[in-house]
Amino acid sequence: MKYILYIIFLIFAFILAADENWELKKQGGNFKAYLKDRNGKHYRIEAEFSCSSDSVYNFLTGFERFPDHFDNISSLAILSSNDSVTIHYSVIDAPWPFSDRDMITRVEVDKAQGKTTILSSACDHKIGFSTGNRIRIDDFEEKLEITEIESGRTLLTISGRIRLKENLPEWLQNRLILSGPVKTIEIINKKYNRRIN
Repeated sequence: MKYILYIIFLIFAFILAADENWELKKQGGNFKAYLKDRNGKHYRIEAEFSCSSDSVYNFLTGFERFPDHFDNISSLAILSSNDSVTIHYSVIDAPWPFSDRDMITRVEVDKAQGKTTILSSACDHKIGFSTGNRIRIDDFEEKLEITEIESGRTLLTISGRIRLKENLPEWLQNRLILSGPVKTIEIINKKYNRRIN
C-alpha cells in the first residue's frame, strides 16, 4: 500500500512540475503572456480590462475586421457562419525568406451567465480557391474565456496550442504564436480599456 501511495505521489508531483514550466515572454500594464514547449508550443495570456465583456466579445468575434487590426493577417474570408459556429480561412504573413501560413479555423461560441467561451481549432474544410505556396497550419487549438468580474471590469484568458510543421528559428516561432494574442490585448486596450487604477 505504501508503494502505491508513493507512486501516486510521484505521478502527481510530476504533473504539477510539468504544468509549471511556463516561461513569461511578454508583459504589459494589464497582461502577462507565457509560452511552454510540450508536444507543440502552448501559450497562455491573462488580461484584465476596464470595459464591458460585450466590448471584448464583439471585438473577438469581428472576424471580417481582423486584417485591419492585425498586421500579420493579410486576408480573411468567412466560409460559413451561424449563431454559434463560424468557419473562416485566413492568411498569416511570415517575414522573408519564410513561407506565409494559412489556416481554416472553426470557431464555436458558448455563452453562459457572466462568462463566454470561444473555442477555435484548425479544421479540414474544402475551400474553393488556391492556397498558393503557403504552409497550412492544421494543428491548432485555442480557448478564449471572457469573464465579467463586475460591471465594467472584464477578465480575458487566452490559452492555446499550436504545432508548426517545420523547424523554424525560435524568434519566428514566438512571433507567429504570440503575436496574435498579444496584439489582441493591445488593440482592446487601445479601443476600449479605460484606465485601470
